[in-house]
Amino acid sequence: LAAITDAASIPDAISAALHVAERPNQPVRQTLTEHLAKRKLLLVLDNLEQLLPGAAAVVAELLAAAPDIRVLSTSRAPLRIRGEIEHGVPPLTAGDASAPDAQLPGAIALFLARARDIRPDFAITPETGPLVAAICNRLDGLPLAIELAASRLRLFSLAVLADRLEKRLPVLTGGARDLPERQQTLRATIAWSDELLGAADRELFHRLGVFAGSFGFEGAAAVAGPDIDVEAGIAALLDQSLIRRLDSGDEPRFAMLETVREFAIDALGASERDAAMDRLAEYVCVLARRSGPELLDRRQAVMLRTMDAELPNIRATLEWLEGRRDAARLPELVADLARYWSIRSTVREAMRWVDAAERLVEDQESNVRGRLYRARAVATPGPLPAKAAMERAVAIHRARGDTEDLLGSLVTLTFVANSIPDYDLTMRAGSEAIALARTIGDVRMEGMAYANMAVALIIAGKFDDAEAGVHKSVELLAKVGDRHGAAAARDRLGLIARARGDLLAAAAFHEASAIEFADIGDRIVEASCRLNLAMARSILGDWPAAAAACRRALELAKSAEDPWLQLSSVSIGGSVLEAAGETAGAALLWALSARLTVTETIPIDPMDRDEAAFARVREELGAAYADIEARAAGASLEDATTELETRLRQLLETAGAVAPVTD
Repeated sequence: LAAITDAASIPDAISAALHVAERPNQPVRQTLTEHLAKRKLLLVLDNLEQLLPGAAAVVAELLAAAPDIRVLSTSRAPLRIRGEIEHGVPPLTAGDASAPDAQLPGAIALFLARARDIRPDFAITPETGPLVAAICNRLDGLPLAIELAASRLRLFSLAVLADRLEKRLPVLTGGARDLPERQQTLRATIAWSDELLGAADRELFHRLGVFAGSFGFEGAAAVAGPDIDVEAGIAALLDQSLIRRLDSGDEPRFAMLETVREFAIDALGASERDAAMDRLAEYVCVLARRSGPELLDRRQAVMLRTMDAELPNIRATLEWLEGRRDAARLPELVADLARYWSIRSTVREAMRWVDAAERLVEDQESNVRGRLYRARAVATPGPLPAKAAMERAVAIHRARGDTEDLLGSLVTLTFVANSIPDYDLTMRAGSEAIALARTIGDVRMEGMAYANMAVALIIAGKFDDAEAGVHKSVELLAKVGDRHGAAAARDRLGLIARARGDLLAAAAFHEASAIEFADIGDRIVEASCRLNLAMARSILGDWPAAAAACRRALELAKSAEDPWLQLSSVSIGGSVLEAAGETAGAALLWALSARLTVTETIPIDPMDRDEAAFARVREELGAAYADIEARAAGASLEDATTELETRLRQLLETAGAVAPVTD
């Protein structure tokens, strides 16, 4: 919970970790307590201190509603609720410094390891052992304090280091008296490291404290300002162990331990802190604006990794802008994040920020209001509300003459219309989008419109027209390097092949697209492709492959908290079970999906249900089908996905294909 600053967000974080699906018109806290009430589990809440005292009320409510759960929290202060048992984490001990290296006490072993990072020949001897023990004891055995002290060996001999600690720590234990003693000592150790920095490096250290997560050179330079040499400063902070370098496949990234970050922020005055946060906000806003086009072309994979790494900083910026009621930047930032959210984020988080942004927009017919409607359509858990939002966005941009935003909204509307399904709307919006794209020369949007219209043409039985449209889409998207769009278009070729009865070709197209999206990192579209693959394999009778594809799709849908994909997984899961000869199981999953289509107001795509197989199963079951429908009557989406998970696992065990399904 380190990146969360509002205790009200704790239920959202727990729900995401436990894959608790949201329910329409029900508060997430209620959904979570109902979920936990039926469970027996250990719930670990890490980094809770910044959320007190509000966190205490949330934890107490969960414990009261779920008597069989236990909570293990890490915090610098107790929750002070009934039933709480405090376990203090003891410091490392110095003990006997004369023991062999393999048997050294924890504090001395840690000091030795860090000292050898700097001086490989450093050893614990009869001369050095007592000094190291004295240093570790002076530092109360706190690991970070020991690491920071060991890093001073770059500057001082061991004897001088021990001497400086003897003189400095009594002076630098000036933390608040109500803080734990260990925190006062640690604060003093960090303050001493801070004092050893040059003026510019110290200023950089303090300003970097506004990063809620890791940062790269570009972000550090933006927050530091033009008056600081960031590369030299970061090198100095690494030397002082005030920041650490993280493993990264792209640019180097750095981070602070939370206690160090707290010190850095505290060292900034209120006005300096606001100025640093303002620079962070500018950096995040520029990055989000840049991410839109880069998430649509050959740069997508790198941009996704960048946005993922910056996500804690994005969230911190959103909260800061909301707190300042920044009507200029918050709505624009939320609108710019829509594409990233459509690939990565949860429905709940995106909706929370769209709601917050819309409250700040006074002009209901402004460009940003239209863009926020588009963001809402991306985040809305269901095609019908998404359609309403997109029709409003189209109306606003058409009235204003916002040509590019109108084009983007029309293309998004074609995708939403396919999900309802409303294929007449798909064709109307798509035709207008293609004409507009040609007028302004937007090749990418023209290609995306062709791909979306192909779905409507397939349902209409116009397979030749659909195929021509998809090939046109692939051609256009390849010109601009839109790997994502081209992969989605090729998945449409699989739908056409299935509609024509060429199931092997359909499976090949769907599997290739799924692999492509897995490599790109778009879990939502990967899930859709794997569901298409599961359907094709089911009709072929290859139920083991179908079960594996459906299982992976469901995992992805749940991790994205996408109820539409989860419900599609249940429906296609019926086809998987029917192919495996599990008639009753297939009937139950189809009954569940039919029921939830009504209660969750989420329509099922006609291509996600094999109506002929459904009819055969109902006829085979006869009167018994009424009992199955009755069993499905009171089920939730969570009940349905749990049923599907259980049956898919059993199928794969039967097939001897029990293996972890991973990314």
